[in-house]
Amino acid sequence: MSCGISLGIVRRSLKKNISVIVKRKCSYLHVTGDKSGEVPAIVQPHLDFEERFKKLELLEQNVMRRGLQIDVKELSKSWNFYKERLMVKEKLFVKKKEISSRMKKFYNSKEKSEELEKLKFELEVTKDALKKAANTVWDIEKNVIVRALQLPNDIDPKVPDEEKIYKTFHRDIESSMDHIVAGEKNGCLTYINPSCYYLTKDLAKLELSIANYFETKLKLRDHQPISNTDFARPVLVEGCLLKTGETDHAFRLSHDSDDGELYLSGGASYLPFYGLHARSVVTLESPSFRYVAKGRQYKPNVNPQMTGLYSAWQATAVEFFIGTSNNKDSSLEYDSALEFLIELYESLGLNFRVVDTPAKKLQVWESSRFSFELFSPASQRYAEVGNVSIINDFISKRLQAYCTDEKKKMGFLHVVCGTAVRIPVLLAAALESSNDGSLLKKTNEIYAV
Repeated sequence: MSCGISLGIVRRSLKKNISVIVKRKCSYLHVTGDKSGEVPAIVQPHLDFEERFKKLELLEQNVMRRGLQIDVKELSKSWNFYKERLMVKEKLFVKKKEISSRMKKFYNSKEKSEELEKLKFELEVTKDALKKAANTVWDIEKNVIVRALQLPNDIDPKVPDEEKIYKTFHRDIESSMDHIVAGEKNGCLTYINPSCYYLTKDLAKLELSIANYFETKLKLRDHQPISNTDFARPVLVEGCLLKTGETDHAFRLSHDSDDGELYLSGGASYLPFYGLHARSVVTLESPSFRYVAKGRQYKPNVNPQMTGLYSAWQATAVEFFIGTSNNKDSSLEYDSALEFLIELYESLGLNFRVVDTPAKKLQVWESSRFSFELFSPASQRYAEVGNVSIINDFISKRLQAYCTDEKKKMGFLHVVCGTAVRIPVLLAAALESSNDGSLLKKTNEIYAV
Protein backbone atom coordinates (compact mmCIF):
# COMPACT_ATOMS: atom_id res chain seq x y z
CA MET A 1 0.00 0.00 0.00
CA SER A 2 1.37 3.39 -0.90
CA CYS A 3 0.33 6.92 -0.18
CA GLY A 4 1.86 9.66 -2.34
CA ILE A 5 1.57 13.15 -0.93
CA SER A 6 2.51 16.23 -2.95
CA LEU A 7 1.52 19.80 -3.59
CA GLY A 8 1.60 19.82 -7.37
CA ILE A 9 0.09 23.23 -7.83
CA VAL A 10 2.33 24.84 -5.23
CA ARG A 11 5.48 23.15 -6.46
CA ARG A 12 4.84 24.15 -10.08
CA SER A 13 4.15 27.70 -8.95
CA LEU A 14 7.39 27.80 -6.97
CA LYS A 15 9.33 26.26 -9.84
CA LYS A 16 8.05 28.82 -12.33
CA ASN A 17 8.44 31.61 -9.76
CA ILE A 18 4.92 32.84 -10.46
CA SER A 19 4.06 36.09 -8.75
CA VAL A 20 0.42 36.78 -8.02
CA ILE A 21 -0.88 40.10 -9.27
CA VAL A 22 -4.14 41.14 -7.67
CA LYS A 23 -6.13 43.78 -9.50
CA ARG A 24 -8.29 44.54 -6.51
CA LYS A 25 -6.58 47.00 -4.15
CA CYS A 26 -9.30 47.52 -1.55
CA SER A 27 -10.27 45.32 1.37
CA TYR A 28 -12.26 42.19 0.51
CA LEU A 29 -14.03 42.37 3.86
CA HIS A 30 -15.04 46.04 3.93
CA VAL A 31 -15.95 47.56 0.57
CA THR A 32 -16.25 51.36 0.56
CA GLY A 33 -19.07 53.11 -1.28
CA ASP A 34 -16.90 54.32 -4.16
CA LYS A 35 -15.96 50.70 -4.94
CA SER A 36 -19.45 49.23 -4.64
CA GLY A 37 -20.03 49.43 -8.39
CA GLU A 38 -16.76 47.66 -9.18
CA VAL A 39 -16.56 44.83 -6.67
CA PRO A 40 -19.22 42.92 -4.70
CA ALA A 41 -19.62 43.50 -0.98
CA ILE A 42 -20.07 39.87 0.05
CA VAL A 43 -20.34 40.59 3.77
CA GLN A 44 -20.91 43.67 5.90
CA PRO A 45 -18.78 43.21 9.03
CA HIS A 46 -20.16 44.39 12.34
CA LEU A 47 -18.00 47.36 13.34
CA ASP A 48 -17.77 47.37 17.14
CA PHE A 49 -14.85 49.81 17.32
CA GLU A 50 -16.83 52.39 19.29
CA GLU A 51 -17.26 49.91 22.11
CA ARG A 52 -13.65 48.71 21.93
CA PHE A 53 -12.15 52.21 21.97
CA LYS A 54 -14.10 52.98 25.14
CA LYS A 55 -11.75 50.48 26.84
CA LEU A 56 -8.65 52.07 25.35
CA GLU A 57 -6.24 51.08 28.12
CA LEU A 58 -7.33 47.44 27.98
CA LEU A 59 -6.96 47.43 24.20
CA GLU A 60 -3.47 48.94 24.46
CA GLN A 61 -2.46 46.21 26.92
CA ASN A 62 -3.85 43.59 24.54
CA VAL A 63 -1.77 44.91 21.64
CA MET A 64 1.34 45.28 23.81
CA ARG A 65 1.08 41.74 25.24
CA ARG A 66 0.76 40.31 21.74
CA GLY A 67 3.74 42.32 20.51
CA LEU A 68 1.76 43.96 17.69
CA GLN A 69 2.83 47.21 16.06
CA ILE A 70 -0.48 49.10 16.32
CA ASP A 71 -0.77 52.65 17.65
CA VAL A 72 -4.11 52.28 19.40
CA LYS A 73 -4.37 55.90 20.56
CA GLU A 74 -3.69 57.26 17.09
CA LEU A 75 -6.20 54.81 15.62
CA SER A 76 -8.79 55.90 18.18
CA LYS A 77 -8.29 59.56 17.21
CA SER A 78 -8.60 58.64 13.53
CA TRP A 79 -11.82 56.79 14.30
CA ASN A 80 -13.25 59.84 16.06
CA PHE A 81 -12.27 62.02 13.09
CA TYR A 82 -13.99 59.54 10.78
CA LYS A 83 -17.17 59.74 12.88
CA GLU A 84 -17.10 63.55 12.68
CA ARG A 85 -16.80 63.46 8.88
CA LEU A 86 -19.53 60.82 8.74
CA MET A 87 -21.81 63.05 10.80
CA VAL A 88 -21.19 65.94 8.39
CA LYS A 89 -22.15 63.68 5.50
CA GLU A 90 -25.31 62.51 7.27
CA LYS A 91 -26.36 66.09 8.06
CA LEU A 92 -25.92 67.08 4.43
CA PHE A 93 -27.97 64.08 3.36
CA VAL A 94 -30.78 65.09 5.72
CA LYS A 95 -30.57 68.68 4.48
CA LYS A 96 -30.83 67.48 0.87
CA LYS A 97 -34.00 65.54 1.68
CA GLU A 98 -35.50 68.53 3.49
CA ILE A 99 -34.84 70.86 0.54
CA SER A 100 -36.34 68.34 -1.89
CA SER A 101 -39.40 68.03 0.32
CA ARG A 102 -39.84 71.82 0.46
CA MET A 103 -39.56 72.06 -3.32
CA LYS A 104 -42.44 69.63 -3.90
CA LYS A 105 -45.12 72.17 -2.95
CA PHE A 106 -43.98 74.40 -5.82
CA TYR A 107 -44.10 71.71 -8.52
CA ASN A 108 -47.83 72.12 -9.25
CA SER A 109 -47.65 75.88 -9.13
CA LYS A 110 -48.01 77.66 -12.47
CA GLU A 111 -45.83 80.51 -11.38
CA LYS A 112 -42.09 80.16 -10.99
CA SER A 113 -41.54 81.66 -7.60
CA GLU A 114 -38.34 83.28 -6.50
CA GLU A 115 -38.24 80.96 -3.49
CA LEU A 116 -38.22 77.88 -5.76
CA GLU A 117 -35.20 79.20 -7.62
CA LYS A 118 -33.43 79.77 -4.33
CA LEU A 119 -34.24 76.21 -3.26
CA LYS A 120 -32.91 74.82 -6.54
CA PHE A 121 -29.67 76.69 -6.08
CA GLU A 122 -29.42 75.56 -2.45
CA LEU A 123 -30.09 71.97 -3.51
CA GLU A 124 -27.27 72.03 -6.08
CA VAL A 125 -24.86 73.46 -3.52
CA THR A 126 -25.90 70.81 -0.98
CA LYS A 127 -25.54 68.00 -3.52
CA ASP A 128 -22.04 69.17 -4.39
CA ALA A 129 -21.10 69.40 -0.70
CA LEU A 130 -22.60 65.95 -0.07
CA LYS A 131 -20.59 64.44 -2.92
CA LYS A 132 -17.36 65.92 -1.57
CA ALA A 133 -18.23 64.81 1.97
CA ALA A 134 -18.96 61.27 0.74
CA ASN A 135 -15.63 61.10 -1.10
CA THR A 136 -13.86 62.31 2.03
CA VAL A 137 -15.61 59.67 4.16
CA TRP A 138 -14.71 56.91 1.70
CA ASP A 139 -11.07 58.00 1.63
CA ILE A 140 -10.96 57.93 5.43
CA GLU A 141 -12.73 54.55 5.52
CA LYS A 142 -10.06 52.98 3.32
CA ASN A 143 -7.49 53.95 5.91
CA VAL A 144 -9.21 53.93 9.28
CA ILE A 145 -11.70 51.06 9.07
CA VAL A 146 -9.30 48.74 7.26
CA ARG A 147 -6.68 49.42 9.96
CA ALA A 148 -9.24 49.02 12.74
CA LEU A 149 -10.21 45.64 11.30
CA GLN A 150 -6.65 44.54 12.11
CA LEU A 151 -7.27 44.94 15.85
CA PRO A 152 -6.88 41.58 17.63
CA ASN A 153 -9.41 39.59 19.58
CA ASP A 154 -9.75 40.23 23.31
CA ILE A 155 -7.34 38.15 25.38
CA ASP A 156 -8.81 35.80 27.95
CA PRO A 157 -7.84 36.99 31.49
CA LYS A 158 -6.30 33.56 32.24
CA VAL A 159 -3.79 33.71 29.37
CA PRO A 160 -0.20 33.89 30.70
CA ASP A 161 2.54 36.21 29.46
CA GLU A 162 5.10 33.40 29.41
CA GLU A 163 4.77 29.82 28.22
CA LYS A 164 3.11 27.68 30.87
CA ILE A 165 3.11 23.87 30.89
CA TYR A 166 -0.41 22.71 31.69
CA LYS A 167 0.26 18.95 31.61
CA THR A 168 3.09 16.55 30.72
CA PHE A 169 3.00 12.85 29.84
CA HIS A 170 6.37 11.07 29.87
CA ARG A 171 7.73 7.56 29.61
CA ASP A 172 11.29 6.37 29.05
CA ILE A 173 12.24 5.77 25.41
CA GLU A 174 15.34 3.82 24.41
CA SER A 175 15.36 4.60 20.68
CA SER A 176 16.33 7.99 19.30
CA MET A 177 16.98 7.48 15.57
CA ASP A 178 15.71 10.27 13.30
CA HIS A 179 12.29 9.38 11.88
CA ILE A 180 13.38 9.82 8.25
CA VAL A 181 16.26 7.37 8.75
CA ALA A 182 14.01 4.99 10.70
CA GLY A 183 11.28 5.20 8.05
CA GLU A 184 13.66 4.48 5.20
CA LYS A 185 15.23 1.64 7.19
CA ASN A 186 11.80 0.02 7.66
CA GLY A 187 10.80 0.75 4.07
CA CYS A 188 7.71 2.74 5.05
CA LEU A 189 8.75 6.34 4.34
CA THR A 190 10.29 8.20 1.43
CA TYR A 191 10.86 11.84 2.29
CA ILE A 192 11.80 14.33 -0.44
CA ASN A 193 10.97 17.76 0.98
CA PRO A 194 8.22 19.43 3.06
CA SER A 195 5.86 19.42 0.06
CA CYS A 196 6.41 15.82 -1.05
CA TYR A 197 6.72 12.56 0.87
CA TYR A 198 5.45 8.99 0.49
CA LEU A 199 4.04 6.72 3.17
CA THR A 200 3.94 2.95 2.65
CA LYS A 201 3.30 -0.27 4.57
CA ASP A 202 2.53 0.12 8.28
CA LEU A 203 3.09 3.88 8.26
CA ALA A 204 0.43 4.40 5.58
CA LYS A 205 -1.94 2.14 7.50
CA LEU A 206 -1.26 4.05 10.70
CA GLU A 207 -2.12 7.34 9.00
CA LEU A 208 -5.57 5.99 8.14
CA SER A 209 -6.02 4.28 11.51
CA ILE A 210 -5.20 7.37 13.57
CA ALA A 211 -7.42 9.59 11.41
CA ASN A 212 -10.33 7.17 11.81
CA TYR A 213 -9.62 6.80 15.53
CA PHE A 214 -9.73 10.53 16.27
CA GLU A 215 -12.76 11.08 14.05
CA THR A 216 -14.65 8.19 15.65
CA LYS A 217 -13.88 9.40 19.17
CA LEU A 218 -15.12 12.88 18.29
CA LYS A 219 -18.27 11.46 16.68
CA LEU A 220 -18.96 9.56 19.91
CA ARG A 221 -18.75 12.98 21.58
CA ASP A 222 -21.64 14.18 19.37
CA HIS A 223 -19.49 15.87 16.73
CA GLN A 224 -21.32 15.69 13.42
CA PRO A 225 -19.06 14.76 10.45
CA ILE A 226 -18.76 17.48 7.80
CA SER A 227 -17.19 17.31 4.34
CA ASN A 228 -15.53 20.70 3.87
CA THR A 229 -14.24 22.40 0.76
CA ASP A 230 -10.46 22.58 0.30
CA PHE A 231 -10.45 26.11 -1.11
CA ALA A 232 -11.29 29.54 0.26
CA ARG A 233 -11.95 32.94 -1.28
CA PRO A 234 -10.06 36.04 -0.08
CA VAL A 235 -13.07 37.48 1.76
CA LEU A 236 -13.15 34.37 3.97
CA VAL A 237 -9.38 34.47 4.48
CA GLU A 238 -9.46 38.16 5.45
CA GLY A 239 -12.46 37.58 7.68
CA CYS A 240 -10.72 34.78 9.58
CA LEU A 241 -7.03 35.68 9.38
CA LEU A 242 -7.39 39.51 9.33
CA LYS A 243 -5.34 39.73 6.14
CA THR A 244 -4.89 38.32 2.66
CA GLY A 245 -1.68 37.57 0.80
CA GLU A 246 0.98 35.30 2.23
CA THR A 247 -0.21 33.45 5.33
CA ASP A 248 0.88 30.52 7.47
CA HIS A 249 -2.61 28.98 7.40
CA ALA A 250 -3.23 28.44 3.69
CA PHE A 251 -1.47 28.49 0.34
CA ARG A 252 -2.23 31.42 -1.93
CA LEU A 253 -2.73 30.17 -5.46
CA SER A 254 -2.67 32.25 -8.64
CA HIS A 255 -5.91 34.19 -9.00
CA ASP A 256 -8.40 32.70 -11.44
CA SER A 257 -10.65 35.71 -11.92
CA ASP A 258 -10.71 39.48 -11.73
CA ASP A 259 -12.39 39.18 -8.35
CA GLY A 260 -9.21 38.02 -6.66
CA GLU A 261 -7.22 35.04 -5.53
CA LEU A 262 -7.90 31.51 -4.43
CA TYR A 263 -6.50 29.91 -1.28
CA LEU A 264 -5.81 26.26 -0.53
CA SER A 265 -6.50 25.54 3.14
CA GLY A 266 -7.80 21.98 3.07
CA GLY A 267 -11.04 20.60 4.47
CA ALA A 268 -9.47 20.01 7.91
CA SER A 269 -9.29 23.72 8.64
CA TYR A 270 -11.49 26.15 10.53
CA LEU A 271 -11.79 28.41 7.46
CA PRO A 272 -14.39 26.30 5.60
CA PHE A 273 -16.38 25.89 8.82
CA TYR A 274 -16.71 29.67 8.99
CA GLY A 275 -17.50 29.72 5.28
CA LEU A 276 -20.41 27.40 6.07
CA HIS A 277 -21.86 29.86 8.61
CA ALA A 278 -20.97 33.23 7.05
CA ARG A 279 -24.01 35.40 6.29
CA SER A 280 -26.34 32.86 7.86
CA VAL A 281 -28.22 32.08 11.05
CA VAL A 282 -28.06 28.72 12.82
CA THR A 283 -30.75 27.74 15.31
CA LEU A 284 -29.43 26.13 18.49
CA GLU A 285 -31.70 23.49 19.98
CA SER A 286 -29.14 22.84 22.73
CA PRO A 287 -26.39 24.98 24.30
CA SER A 288 -23.97 24.03 21.49
CA PHE A 289 -23.44 22.18 18.23
CA ARG A 290 -20.29 20.25 17.31
CA TYR A 291 -18.67 19.42 13.96
CA VAL A 292 -15.69 17.30 12.92
CA ALA A 293 -13.90 17.17 9.56
CA LYS A 294 -11.29 14.65 8.47
CA GLY A 295 -9.18 15.53 5.46
CA ARG A 296 -6.22 17.50 4.20
CA GLN A 297 -4.68 20.48 5.95
CA TYR A 298 -2.28 22.81 4.14
CA LYS A 299 0.08 25.04 6.11
CA PRO A 300 3.38 26.39 4.71
CA ASN A 301 5.06 27.13 8.03
CA VAL A 302 4.40 24.34 10.53
CA ASN A 303 6.95 23.73 13.29
CA PRO A 304 9.64 25.73 11.42
CA GLN A 305 12.30 24.75 13.96
CA MET A 306 11.87 21.08 12.97
CA THR A 307 12.55 19.02 9.84
CA GLY A 308 10.98 16.07 8.04
CA LEU A 309 7.37 15.14 8.73
CA TYR A 310 7.25 17.54 11.66
CA SER A 311 7.23 20.47 9.22
CA ALA A 312 5.33 18.90 6.30
CA TRP A 313 3.22 21.41 4.38
CA GLN A 314 0.42 18.96 3.63
CA ALA A 315 -1.07 16.68 6.23
CA THR A 316 -3.99 14.43 6.92
CA ALA A 317 -5.68 16.02 9.92
CA VAL A 318 -8.83 16.01 12.00
CA GLU A 319 -10.39 19.41 12.75
CA PHE A 320 -13.27 20.17 15.10
CA PHE A 321 -15.59 23.17 15.39
CA ILE A 322 -18.00 24.00 18.23
CA GLY A 323 -20.62 26.74 18.15
CA THR A 324 -22.46 28.29 21.09
CA SER A 325 -24.53 31.42 21.73
CA ASN A 326 -22.51 33.04 24.54
CA ASN A 327 -19.11 33.33 26.23
CA LYS A 328 -20.10 31.19 29.20
CA ASP A 329 -21.05 28.16 27.10
CA SER A 330 -17.94 28.66 24.93
CA SER A 331 -15.75 28.58 28.03
CA LEU A 332 -17.37 25.34 29.19
CA GLU A 333 -16.89 23.76 25.75
CA TYR A 334 -13.28 24.96 25.69
CA ASP A 335 -12.47 23.27 29.01
CA SER A 336 -14.33 20.12 28.00
CA ALA A 337 -12.53 19.84 24.64
CA LEU A 338 -9.17 20.33 26.37
CA GLU A 339 -9.71 17.48 28.82
CA PHE A 340 -11.10 15.25 26.07
CA LEU A 341 -8.00 15.71 23.90
CA ILE A 342 -5.71 15.06 26.87
CA GLU A 343 -7.41 11.68 27.38
CA LEU A 344 -6.99 10.85 23.69
CA TYR A 345 -3.27 11.63 23.67
CA GLU A 346 -2.68 9.74 26.90
CA SER A 347 -4.20 6.68 25.20
CA LEU A 348 -1.59 6.88 22.41
CA GLY A 349 1.33 6.29 24.78
CA LEU A 350 3.61 8.89 23.17
CA ASN A 351 5.40 11.56 25.18
CA PHE A 352 3.57 14.86 24.96
CA ARG A 353 2.86 18.05 26.80
CA VAL A 354 0.04 20.59 26.82
CA VAL A 355 1.12 24.23 26.70
CA ASP A 356 -0.98 27.20 27.76
CA THR A 357 0.04 29.53 24.93
CA PRO A 358 1.32 32.95 26.06
CA ALA A 359 -0.25 36.14 24.71
CA LYS A 360 2.71 36.94 22.44
CA LYS A 361 2.26 33.63 20.58
CA LEU A 362 -1.51 33.77 20.16
CA GLN A 363 -2.92 34.27 16.70
CA VAL A 364 -4.63 37.66 16.40
CA TRP A 365 -8.09 36.05 16.18
CA GLU A 366 -7.58 33.83 19.24
CA SER A 367 -8.64 34.70 22.76
CA SER A 368 -6.82 31.69 24.24
CA ARG A 369 -5.14 28.50 22.98
CA PHE A 370 -3.81 25.27 24.41
CA SER A 371 -1.22 23.59 22.23
CA PHE A 372 -0.58 19.83 22.20
CA GLU A 373 3.06 19.04 21.50
CA LEU A 374 4.65 15.64 20.89
CA PHE A 375 8.23 14.99 21.97
CA SER A 376 10.81 14.16 19.30
CA PRO A 377 13.38 11.78 20.87
CA ALA A 378 15.80 12.40 17.99
CA SER A 379 15.90 16.20 18.17
CA GLN A 380 14.96 16.47 21.87
CA ARG A 381 12.34 19.06 20.96
CA TYR A 382 8.58 19.36 21.09
CA ALA A 383 6.46 19.83 17.95
CA GLU A 384 2.83 20.94 17.86
CA VAL A 385 0.49 18.15 16.78
CA GLY A 386 -2.84 19.69 17.74
CA ASN A 387 -4.53 22.57 19.54
CA VAL A 388 -7.78 23.94 20.87
CA SER A 389 -8.65 27.64 20.66
CA ILE A 390 -11.45 29.84 21.90
CA ILE A 391 -12.47 32.60 19.48
CA ASN A 392 -15.90 33.55 20.84
CA ASP A 393 -17.74 35.93 18.47
CA PHE A 394 -14.70 37.80 17.09
CA ILE A 395 -14.71 36.26 13.59
CA SER A 396 -18.50 35.86 13.55
CA LYS A 397 -18.88 39.64 13.76
CA ARG A 398 -16.62 40.00 10.73
CA LEU A 399 -18.43 37.38 8.63
CA GLN A 400 -22.03 37.88 9.82
CA ALA A 401 -22.30 34.43 11.40
CA TYR A 402 -25.38 34.49 13.63
CA CYS A 403 -27.24 32.06 15.85
CA THR A 404 -30.47 31.94 17.80
CA ASP A 405 -30.34 30.37 21.24
CA GLU A 406 -32.88 28.12 22.92
CA LYS A 407 -34.93 31.19 23.87
CA LYS A 408 -35.01 32.32 20.20
CA LYS A 409 -32.74 35.27 20.94
CA MET A 410 -30.44 36.08 18.03
CA GLY A 411 -26.79 37.03 18.42
CA PHE A 412 -23.37 36.33 16.98
CA LEU A 413 -22.06 32.76 16.93
CA HIS A 414 -19.43 32.01 19.60
CA VAL A 415 -16.80 29.49 18.52
CA VAL A 416 -14.33 27.00 19.98
CA CYS A 417 -12.24 25.14 17.40
CA GLY A 418 -8.96 23.36 16.87
CA THR A 419 -6.93 20.64 15.24
CA ALA A 420 -7.40 17.36 17.09
CA VAL A 421 -4.40 15.81 15.34
CA ARG A 422 -2.00 16.67 12.53
CA ILE A 423 -0.97 13.14 11.64
CA PRO A 424 2.52 13.53 10.05
CA VAL A 425 3.80 14.92 13.36
CA LEU A 426 2.38 11.92 15.19
CA LEU A 427 3.90 9.51 12.65
CA ALA A 428 7.33 11.10 13.06
CA ALA A 429 7.18 10.81 16.84
CA ALA A 430 5.97 7.19 16.59
CA LEU A 431 8.87 6.26 14.29
CA GLU A 432 11.43 7.85 16.60
CA SER A 433 9.89 6.17 19.63
CA SER A 434 10.25 2.71 18.05
CA ASN A 435 12.86 2.53 15.31
CA ASP A 436 12.21 -1.16 14.60
CA GLY A 437 8.60 -0.49 13.62
CA SER A 438 7.10 -2.59 16.42
CA LEU A 439 5.15 0.38 17.80
CA LEU A 440 3.60 1.01 14.38
CA LYS A 441 2.30 -2.55 14.14
CA LYS A 442 1.03 -2.54 17.72
CA THR A 443 -0.65 0.83 17.29
CA ASN A 444 -2.30 -0.25 14.04
CA GLU A 445 -3.78 -3.27 15.80
CA ILE A 446 -5.14 -1.14 18.64
CA TYR A 447 -6.50 1.81 16.68
CA ALA A 448 -7.67 0.23 13.44
CA VAL A 449 -11.30 1.28 13.12
